[in-house]
Amino acid sequence: MPRRLWLPSGLDERVGSWTADFIGAVSNGGCHQGDGVRVCSQASLPQSRWAAALAEAGLGFHSEAYSWCVVFGRYQVRELLSRQGMHPRRSLGQNFVVDANTTRRIAQLAGVGPADHVVEIGPGLGALTQALLETGAAVTAVERDPRLIDVLKAELEGSAVTLVKGDAMHLDWNGLLGQEQWVMVSNLPYNVATPLVVGILEEVHQVKRMLVMVQREVGERMVATAGGQAYGAVSVKVAYFANAKIARRVARTVFVPQPKVDSVLVDIHRRDRPGLEPAMVSYEELCKVLRAGFAHRRKMLRRSLAAMAGPEVFAKAGISGEARAEELDLAAWGRLAAACTSDLLNPEPGRSR
Repeated sequence: MPRRLWLPSGLDERVGSWTADFIGAVSNGGCHQGDGVRVCSQASLPQSRWAAALAEAGLGFHSEAYSWCVVFGRYQVRELLSRQGMHPRRSLGQNFVVDANTTRRIAQLAGVGPADHVVEIGPGLGALTQALLETGAAVTAVERDPRLIDVLKAELEGSAVTLVKGDAMHLDWNGLLGQEQWVMVSNLPYNVATPLVVGILEEVHQVKRMLVMVQREVGERMVATAGGQAYGAVSVKVAYFANAKIARRVARTVFVPQPKVDSVLVDIHRRDRPGLEPAMVSYEELCKVLRAGFAHRRKMLRRSLAAMAGPEVFAKAGISGEARAEELDLAAWGRLAAACTSDLLNPEPGRSR
């Protein structure tokens, strides 16, 4: 089946000097400018001229096997949702990207190409998926909403994408990804972004890099360092597994529906080895201490960790019991967790835990 080609109203004004050739190519390819979707099986003009016309029109461009399509814009998303009788579900955190420049920029920042395997969680209507396909990467898209699966099949038919219906929070990742190395590039649903990223770092070792779009506040927590207002247990967990930074801010205006907050792109590169030696303290023990320490972040640690750490534990770790959770970096948390574990396993005579 051929691809679909969107031709939004106002194309003539935006294409300018390329209008005649562009519309001629559309007609020769079996398409006609109109108010909906038309099918184009082949292009009669060279790809370079298509690309120039589409670029001047401010539209996305994709080519594969002589089939052509324009990346989704706000007009197309609203029209498609209306035609399908669909509404974004707040319960699934659905906010669809409708700006082609944004999706192309994300694909560029991801740095992926024909040699890469890319997994996308929550492809929505396929705007970012199309931009990733332009790079030549092999894309696997995981979508939970069954309504969108049929839309994606229709809009992406003929492309080199693998669609998987499933909940990313409960997916058999090993079965899906196999032994290959993967890059995750996603506009993550806001309501699962944090547990999903941490879960991928903890359990899905095939994913070596991530470029994820999340709420600004969530992204700032992921990359925060000790002493910062956003610093928390999530910051320590991410730092344990990876190096993370904010790659770009994304305005709320590029989404439909428009969220109440801005977003950021977080660039995450998995470390070759964890940030703490497992022989020093296990990740599980580290998490236990983190949970207790950040449960009451305004309290001094000697109070929030009273059930597991006495003065001797703080002395052994080289940390003041009057410090607060946000003051400790990964290394300090590692020393404190190791001291707590050692004290629990080898309590001093006459004292129990």
